[in-house]
Parts: sequence; structure tokens; C-alpha cells
Amino acid sequence: MEALLGRDVEHAAQRAGRRGAAATGARRWSQAVAIALGGLLIASAAAALYSGMQAWREREIARQEAGESDQRAKVAERRRGGGGQRRERGGEVEVAVAAKEKTGVGMSEGVREGSGSGSGSDSEARRAEGMFVRANGERAAGRNQQALDGYTRLLRAYPETRSGRAARISRAELLLRRMDQPELALVSYQAYLAAQPDGALAEEARVGVATSLQRLGRQEQERTAWQALLEHHPGSLHAGRARARLLALSR
Repeated sequence: MEALLGRDVEHAAQRAGRRGAAATGARRWSQAVAIALGGLLIASAAAALYSGMQAWREREIARQEAGESDQRAKVAERRRGGGGQRRERGGEVEVAVAAKEKTGVGMSEGVREGSGSGSGSDSEARRAEGMFVRANGERAAGRNQQALDGYTRLLRAYPETRSGRAARISRAELLLRRMDQPELALVSYQAYLAAQPDGALAEEARVGVATSLQRLGRQEQERTAWQALLEHHPGSLHAGRARARLLALSR
């Protein structure tokens, strides 16, 4: 009898041990699952934080670029004595000529395109302006290729309007700053200067030419471009940068 009782006790102890081992295994599995889920949550939070930081950084860069461009525009406006106003929209330069409609006083010859008295010219100017605004909107939304296509269509349809002239610079800025295509940007900057060497955006065009040449590694041409900027725009906000580049190129 005692032997039977002993075996029963032993079997009960073994069953209890097995149940305890199973419970311990279950707890360990639950802990492992919890750790894995915690790792996934941490990784997701880190990814979200990184994305947020990237978005904030891009907004800050765009804000700084817009501020610098706006400052350049204000200085250029003061030098022209009120011939036009510049405003920044989506990080790009847009010209808004504040002409005196009756007398034409304050309008430089370089920014009067698209202001003819005929209804056909007025209609073309309005259509060109609409195309320009839409392309600017695409750029502001970050749709660079759509913006580029919009500027290109505008230049093909109404190249001699005020909006068409401004689109050359906006297109060049897009190619240079956002799409990393300095060679194509250079063509647009040079086309603007060929048509309007003393135009409202000539300073921006000359800075763009020099910057594009710098990106392309054409040092001799870059030197000439910076010299041209200083010659035509001695009070430019970029004068210090131009002199620094000329010094570096002379070494």
C-alpha cells in the first residue's frame, strides 16, 4: 500500500512539474511576443519621427530660400525706383509689374511685353498669366515635372508675354535647384538674357548662369559670369559670393 501511495505521489509530482514547465514556457513565449511587438512599435515611431523631421527640414529650406529671394527682389526693386514688384510664390520668382496705366511712367522697356493695347494682346497676356499661375502651383505642390511641363508649354505658346519672360527664369530655377539639371537651366538663363539683358530678372538670370557653370565645372566661363554680375549689378546681394568665387578661381 505504501509503495502504491509513493508512486501516486511521484506521478502527481511529475504532472505538476510538467504543468509548471508548460506555464513557464507560455510565460516566456508571451514575453517574447511582447518584446517583438514593442520593437515594432518603436521602429514605427522612429520612422514616423524621421519622416516628420525630413518634412520639417524641407519646409525650413523652402522658407529660407523664399526669404532670400524676397530680400533680393526688394533690393532690386529699390534700385529700379519702383518699376515693378516681385513676389515669391512657391519658392520661385514671379514678376508683377506695377505700371501706371495712363502714363506708363515707371515701366522699363524690358518689362512691357504683353501689355499691348489690342484685345488680342490682352487676351494672350491673360491666358499666359493663367498658365504661369498653374505651373507655379504645381511647383509649390512639389510636382516638379508637371511644373516643368507647364512652363515649357507657356514658353511655346506665349514666349513674348510678361509671364512668358518670367517663366524662363522660373523654369531655369526649377531645373537648377530642384531637378539638378544645370546644363538645361543654363540654356534658359541665357535665353532670358539674350532677349532682355536689362530686364527685370536680369540679375537673377546672371546669378543663375554663374551658378550653373559652377555646377558644370566650367571655371573660365564661370569667372566671366561672376564678373558680368558685378559689372551689371554692383549692389547685388550676391556680390560677396561673386567676389569669393572669383578669388577662389584665381588661386
